[in-house]
Amino acid sequence: MLRSETAFDFMREARSRFNDNASVKETVVGLSVIASYGNYRIYRIDDIRFDLSPRSTFDTPDGKITYIEYYRKRYNI
Repeated sequence: MLRSETAFDFMREARSRFNDNASVKETVVGLSVIASYGNYRIYRIDDIRFDLSPRSTFDTPDGKITYIEYYRKRYNI
């Protein structure tokens, strides 16, 4: 069965019920999600990093890039 909620919607609902990161993490880790961009690949949520944001950076062969820049360049979103 497919749900129409996004992973963010599901996390937001869990946050409103439990109001702590540990419970939110316990609720969503292990769930599978389908990415609506690209080839609609299925991913499993293995962990949540509450200390990161879309403006956080990560290393690539071309240097550091934010998640915003990465998704804009890679998926045009």
